[in-house]
Amino acid sequence: EGYPTIYLYTKTNKQEPIKYVGERTLQNIVTWLRDQTNANIDIEKFLSLSLDDEQIFENYEEL
Repeated sequence: EGYPTIYLYTKTNKQEPIKYVGERTLQNIVTWLRDQTNANIDIEKFLSLSLDDEQIFENYEEL
């Protein structure tokens, strides 16, 4: 675990967020998000991007 605490609030259950407890690496966090949301995220493509945070969220609206 680390700081800040990462929670995922889903559309269907905003009252009980899912806490992230894995390693704090980009690959692990993105993999966890993909698995929790069933989003179609190509992890290798995502990791090879050199974008700032705002551009990442523009490309992946479901995040």
